[in-house]
Amino acid sequence: MRTGKILAVMFVLLSLAIIYLIIHANNMTIKYNIEGLKRKILSIHSINRDLSYKNAELKSLDRIEKIARGKLRMVRPEEIKYIRGTPEGSP
Repeated sequence: MRTGKILAVMFVLLSLAIIYLIIHANNMTIKYNIEGLKRKILSIHSINRDLSYKNAELKSLDRIEKIARGKLRMVRPEEIKYIRGTPEGSP
């Protein structure tokens, strides 16, 4: 009878040890995943910062004016020169 109690206690202890190991392994996996996600977040923040700088650079008024003047041959309204002449048919 005493052997049965010892076996029962050993079985309970072994079951608890296995449950503990499973929980510990799951916790370690979760911690590993969290660290990976933290690294991914840092990488995304870095990419986001770079894209914000690039966006600001592309929206720069100096850049837009350079393209408008260079590629599109645009001028500011005050830079337009008018030629005054007499209307046709006037003496």
